[in-house]
Amino acid sequence: MRLRIDRLSCMVLAGIFPWKRGAAAPLHAAHTGGRSVISFERWRDGFVMTVEGRRILRHSSSSPAIFLGTTKVKASSKKVQGIGDGQVWKNPGACEIINEGPDLTVLEFGSFCTIRISYVDRVLRLRFFPSSAINGGIRIKLGANPKEKLFGAGPSTLYDLKGKKLLTRPSDDKTKLRGNLSVMSNMGTWMNVDGGEILSWNFGASLTDLSCSVLPAEIALGFGNSTAMGIEMLTRHLAGKLGKTVRERLPQSIQSGFFLEEAFAEPLPADAGRLKSAEDLVTMILSLSLAGKGNVYMPLDGFRMKDAANSRSDAAHALEIAAFGPLFTMSEPENVQDEVLGRRMKAALTIHEMLKPYRDFCSENWVEKGIPILIHPAVYYPEEEGLWELRDQYMFGPDLLIAPTPEGGTRTRRLCLPRDEWIHLWTSRHYRNGATVVDAPEGKPAVFYRKESRFVELFNAIRQKATRF
Repeated sequence: MRLRIDRLSCMVLAGIFPWKRGAAAPLHAAHTGGRSVISFERWRDGFVMTVEGRRILRHSSSSPAIFLGTTKVKASSKKVQGIGDGQVWKNPGACEIINEGPDLTVLEFGSFCTIRISYVDRVLRLRFFPSSAINGGIRIKLGANPKEKLFGAGPSTLYDLKGKKLLTRPSDDKTKLRGNLSVMSNMGTWMNVDGGEILSWNFGASLTDLSCSVLPAEIALGFGNSTAMGIEMLTRHLAGKLGKTVRERLPQSIQSGFFLEEAFAEPLPADAGRLKSAEDLVTMILSLSLAGKGNVYMPLDGFRMKDAANSRSDAAHALEIAAFGPLFTMSEPENVQDEVLGRRMKAALTIHEMLKPYRDFCSENWVEKGIPILIHPAVYYPEEEGLWELRDQYMFGPDLLIAPTPEGGTRTRRLCLPRDEWIHLWTSRHYRNGATVVDAPEGKPAVFYRKESRFVELFNAIRQKATRF
């Protein structure tokens, strides 16, 4: 059935704009087990698309939300410093809705572009096919839940993106962390933008305004019922984009100078080495892992490990995170000239090597469940919503919680333990959940393991070995 409308409005997450059902019958609906999971219904002079009970797309001629751009200079030109430079946004006008099957709907914007919308396995895909009249980008306004927290959009120290504006650009570095960007909500929904070049994000309370300097190949929206489900869906989606049928394990070892393909792991960008705060490093890791980057690791060469003693404090938190992480990479560690830094390097490397059995377990968990090896504690303890306020501690797999040593020479560390029974790695003292303070000198961050972990003997062996460092 065909319906001609004026403009398109996108909504993600239910409950943002009030809407009452009219008497008109659905234009199109797909059913699973007798229950409609995606449908189009008339609304004013436009339509509302509902997915999994959530209103996703809403359009009427009085509420435009998609704009197409034309430019006088190419988006890749150095003259284009931002989304708006050289770009004119145009209302694409009327749109025809064409239903081509239970899982596919086509939106035709006259001579401007075509948008093909499909919904399979709780993932909604919007694919863009521009006409020759369009040489610019696209701007889309997406509904948002005021109560959600948002993470991702590339390597960032912003943590929760809600209420913030962000401009992201593709990078020439090998990490590719600034391309094919994703944003994850702590409520389980996510968005992945494939392409688009320069992206401008405005994460408002009830509206996310996304502008792309060129038309992206695809915008995908996922609908998980929890953070863990959303991450599993997103990591599976990203693996598929790399041509992989499943998420892949980390290699057992790597050689100096060997570059891991993106499917295995991704190093933090080079500028992470200039971060002075352990909190900023942890924040960047958490944001990336929540946005589907499963095995982000610390490339130690970026932290000037071979410099003189004044680099010790800068390198300390990097070594701590590298020791309790998926990979320990550095070229020629034997050439570290500073004696104190050399000892700390050796201790961190020893801990990392001893953790191999646990790391293998975490890698299997990643392949099977899609939960990144380094992840926010709230993912493993979803009933504790207050944990989302934390941005300076992380889980290494399901059994280890790490809070890096603070800056400024402070030897104590305040942290929050989730509802479980915990054992302090360095002292073997038992702790219950809640706020606590422990000694955390450089080289010995606050590390706790679950009392019920099957790796208790391994963690005890690490504690005994650490007394000799």
